Amino acid sequence: LLAYRKDWGESETPHRFVVAYLVGIGLFIVFMRFNIDTPVLRRLGRISYPLYLIHVPMRQIVVELMPRLGEAATAVLGIMATLIVAAIMHRVVELPFVRAGRTVIGRYDAIRGAAKADVA
Repeated sequence: LLAYRKDWGESETPHRFVVAYLVGIGLFIVFMRFNIDTPVLRRLGRISYPLYLIHVPMRQIVVELMPRLGEAATAVLGIMATLIVAAIMHRVVELPFVRAGRTVIGRYDAIRGAAKADVA
C-alpha cells in the first residue's frame, strides 16, 4: 500500500488496489473450498507464468495498434491475444527449458549416485 500513496496513472488508487486483492483472495477461497477443477482452469494453470509475464505488454500492444477501440473491445482482444501468445510461449520456450533442466538434473543425480557408490 505504500506504493499507492498517490495516483500513479491509469486511475490506480489504493481503493482499487485493495479491492483487486480482496477479489483475488475471495476467488482463491471459493475455488479451494468447493474444489473447483476443470480442464480450462488446469490449462490456465499450466500457462500462468507466461500469462503473468506478457499480460501488460500485450494490452499495451493492443491499445497502441487499435487506439479507437472501446475499453471493452480492447479488453476482450487483449485477453484473447494474451492467451494465444502465452500458450505459444509455454510450448515453445517454457516446456523445452523444463525438459532441458530435467535432463541436467538427471545427469547430475547419476554422477552423484555413481560417486556415492564409489565411496561405499
